[in-house]
Amino acid sequence: MATYPLVARTKEAKAIRTNLNLFIPHLIKTLSLTPLFYETTKTTKHSAPILSLLFSWLHSMSTSPLRPIRHTSTNLTLKICSALCDIAAGVASELSLTQRQKDAEAKKGAQGPAGKKRLAELEAKVKEAKEKKKMLHSYMQETFDV
Repeated sequence: MATYPLVARTKEAKAIRTNLNLFIPHLIKTLSLTPLFYETTKTTKHSAPILSLLFSWLHSMSTSPLRPIRHTSTNLTLKICSALCDIAAGVASELSLTQRQKDAEAKKGAQGPAGKKRLAELEAKVKEAKEKKKMLHSYMQETFDV
């Protein structure tokens, strides 16, 4: 009889559990560094954004009549949500810093072409960080709404 590796106490199962607990957050954090992570149904070239596909797969698994599949789905979703929270904290920090830089540049008066260029770049960075924060919030909300 095969054992379920996420709850088994064998040496091999512990290795699987440890590797899975390290792999999922690392995957999400690596994906967050790519444009794929922040795609929407309007901007993707594929059938659906990658994280939405992953969530739909995990959410359908969470309704399985088999307990190990439900447990695995819940465990993976929790790991993904924790990684999303870490990413959101980083984005919020980045947004705060960029907003302060933009405000300081605007306070200087952004004189000359170089000052106006810096101000425009900072405004673009603030806008991008706000969009990332909004997308992360929607991903976390999608996790909790199921």
